[in-house]
Amino acid sequence: MPGPYSVKFDYNVAIMMRDGTTTFADVFRPDVSGSVPALLQRTPYNKSAGMNRTGTLDAITAAMHGYAVVIQDVRGRYASDGVFYTFVNEIDDGFDSVEWVASQSWCNGKVGMYGVSYVGATQWLAAKSGAPSLAAIVPGVTASDYHEGWAWQGGAFELGFNLSWSMGALTEANWGNLSRRLHLTDDDRERVIKAKDNLNEGFLHLPMSEMPHLKGELAPYYYDWLAHPENDEYWKAVSIEESHSNISVPAYNFGGWHDIFLGGTIRNFTRMQELGATNEARRGQRLTIGPWVHGGSPPSVSGEHNFGTRAAGASIDLAGEMLRYYDHWLRDEDNGVADEQPVRIFVEGENVWRYEDEWP
Repeated sequence: MPGPYSVKFDYNVAIMMRDGTTTFADVFRPDVSGSVPALLQRTPYNKSAGMNRTGTLDAITAAMHGYAVVIQDVRGRYASDGVFYTFVNEIDDGFDSVEWVASQSWCNGKVGMYGVSYVGATQWLAAKSGAPSLAAIVPGVTASDYHEGWAWQGGAFELGFNLSWSMGALTEANWGNLSRRLHLTDDDRERVIKAKDNLNEGFLHLPMSEMPHLKGELAPYYYDWLAHPENDEYWKAVSIEESHSNISVPAYNFGGWHDIFLGGTIRNFTRMQELGATNEARRGQRLTIGPWVHGGSPPSVSGEHNFGTRAAGASIDLAGEMLRYYDHWLRDEDNGVADEQPVRIFVEGENVWRYEDEWP
């Protein structure tokens, strides 16, 4: 719900990583004297895109509620310098970004994170880093392991998702960044556009490891995923499954019955309840599952089925739930969050929400 504050904006604020790479963020702050808690979103999907500012949690609404909101392009994406490579950079970069936010004069030293899908991964990887100022996260529709349940599934390469996602990352809006960094030509651009417009050619190309469309520095991680079919050290270095017992951050997890990462969402919740490094992390876990598909603003329609108005994330005020969760963990408010049942699920068929004490 909107708070009482007007909002100030700072665009393209530089945030330096430990290796000297400069990333850039947009900052939305309540117009108040003194310091406030902050919420950080680290995204590969363009900090200036509307969905990142107004998705599950609207940045301006959160700033009006009294939070500084920082939306950052991860390294190598859109405004930020460096080379984008999935997952591994998000550990140290997550630590550095959280601590940069916490050190600003407008921040009270407590930082939360939010976002969905890969932006959920950037939260868990920042939590894995042990960033001391990270007080709570709200990861949505995201995985617990980037081998089994993301790149691979039951020994099979997730070709449909992996290729379409990797090609989708080569957007026109990011082309200027890619061209400058990789010295790409107009011919390179035309090759990528043709490949994106004829994605089925990539799906049918054999062997998959010789599919040319992402070769070079366009998406080297795609070929590395293919080269590591086993759950080896390449994957274990970034696995959340391997790190639950070392993570000390409370998390409000939300997912969808029809989401590709449902299994990981549930495992993050159950394993953190059991293995989290602190009592606060264990008792602070929450899980909401709706009749949703993969995405940032949960609708009431999945495929061709409409589950009714009450099924939408807006109908349960998911954004308001997030702010209440942050109010408890970042502001120490005794607002009832600590006493609530930890699990809320949507029962399809009956089309009602139900609270539970545990999962399953």
